[in-house]
This record gives sequence, structure tokens and C-alpha cells, in this order.
Amino acid sequence: MKLLTVISLLLFIAYVGRSVCRFGVPKSLSDTFYLWEKVRRDFGMLFTSFCITLGTLMSIVMYDMMTGKWYQFLGVFAGLGLNFVGIAPHFRTWQKTVHVAGATTSAVASILAISLCGYWYVPAILLALQIIITGKWATRVFWSEMAAFVSTLGVVAYMVFK
Repeated sequence: MKLLTVISLLLFIAYVGRSVCRFGVPKSLSDTFYLWEKVRRDFGMLFTSFCITLGTLMSIVMYDMMTGKWYQFLGVFAGLGLNFVGIAPHFRTWQKTVHVAGATTSAVASILAISLCGYWYVPAILLALQIIITGKWATRVFWSEMAAFVSTLGVVAYMVFK
């Protein structure tokens, strides 16, 4: 599980870091799909690959991490939701319903899972900081997503490596 966690962290840092360096802070992480598509038509697959790989890895790690807990299924839902985001990346078209449902499921399930593990204060602090610090309304969704991702990945890494 440690290796899968490290791969997940590196993948997240690499994708988000490269996207922000290339395009600046986007409106949302999902918006990077369209930004990469502008570079080259098939580069949108980077977003799809990122979501599906990260979602699958985190499903496995979170499911294992919560073995024996009644809320173990939340780890799987968190990852599967992210998989649906990657499967339906065109959130400006007819795929919007699947994309938004996947994103919502992933965010709610992952925050609930880490909260039920006893680390409720991590997403609460990061989301509060995001609200206080974010000046531009246009990028608020992106920073909310980053708070959710960082709190989830951070708590998962802490629990796997402790």
C-alpha cells in the first residue's frame, strides 16, 4: 500500500504541477482537460488518465486502510467517483451530469471517509483557509478541489505510513 500511496502522491503533484506551470491556475481541475486539448487534440487524455489512475489507486489504498470499518465502502466510492470524472471529461457537453455526479461522489465520499477516520479537522482547516485566502472568484473551485485532494491524500499518506 505504501508504494501505491507514493505513486498516487507523485501522480497528483506531477499532473497538477505541470498543468499549473503550463496554463496558470485554471478555473477547476476539470478545466485542464480543455486546456490540454487546445495544445493538441489528444492531450486531453492526460486528464482522463490522471483521474482514472488516481481514482483506482486511491480506491485500493482507502479500501485496505479502512478494513473492518463500517464505512469501508466510502474509499471505493471516492475512487470510483474520480474514475467517472475521467470517463466523462467533457463537462461542458452532455457528459456534464456524469462528470458532476462523479466529482460530487468522490469529494463527499473522500471527505466523509477521512472525517470518520478521526481526521475531520484536516479538510475543515484547508477549506476554511481556502475561503479566507482565495481572492479571485474564478479560481475558487480549483482551490476547493485542491483542499479536498490535499486533505484526502495527506491523511491517507499519514495513515499508511504511520
